[in-house]
Amino acid sequence: MKNLSTDIKLVLEEFNDFKLFTTSENKNIIIKIVNNFDKKHKEFLGRGEVYKFENFIIRKYFHGGIFRNLLKDNFIDENRFIEEFKILIYLNNLSFDTVKGIGVIVENGIFKKGWLVTKQVEHIDFINYLKEKPDTNLESIFFNMGKTAKQLHKLHIVHNDLHLKNFLINSNEKILIIDFDKSYFSENLSLQLNDITRFIRSVYKYNFYHENPLDISNIKSFLRGYGLPDNFYENVKITLKNKLSWLLNKPKN
Repeated sequence: MKNLSTDIKLVLEEFNDFKLFTTSENKNIIIKIVNNFDKKHKEFLGRGEVYKFENFIIRKYFHGGIFRNLLKDNFIDENRFIEEFKILIYLNNLSFDTVKGIGVIVENGIFKKGWLVTKQVEHIDFINYLKEKPDTNLESIFFNMGKTAKQLHKLHIVHNDLHLKNFLINSNEKILIIDFDKSYFSENLSLQLNDITRFIRSVYKYNFYHENPLDISNIKSFLRGYGLPDNFYENVKITLKNKLSWLLNKPKN
């Protein structure tokens, strides 16, 4: 299907060594953020994935997968950054439950480095939420996660990296989906169901790392929220390759 984000027109500003992609309403905000970069802006943003400035979150882009350690934060062009921002704007305009996109900061050079700026929300990712509230009733949370994933697909977005940490939850159990840097537009049902398969694998991956595993009933609640039969999870196979990858990439804490 047509890439609907091509209809979204962005404002481009050149500022010092940066290109800023934003909307007209957020132009002054994004300039203010860049104007507060000091001469060591890489330290200002930190080496991690996120940095907070006032009530905005600045997330630096890094390669994943096999290019993670080789290319790190170096990209050939800014297309990946801009496409995620456009998808965010598209979803914001339709009042989908995600973070509000403010703009993209691109550092010029032989390689491009990029940062996505969003409005801060009072949510934390599901895994940290579970650490803070280990005794929480997960049935309604998983049901609403499935329901939110279905709403995303109804808007013709394939997330392409749907896992537990990309669901944010607040104290009222409101669900947001984040991280659309691998996402694209498609009405293809099999591609949308790949999102669900990936999510189920992320539950198994969580169980691989943690002593208190999530239950199959949680997966079933997610599937009911999405509108799939409970036994859909039986189609998701965990291979030796999956387990080996999980073992090699096991978090240090």
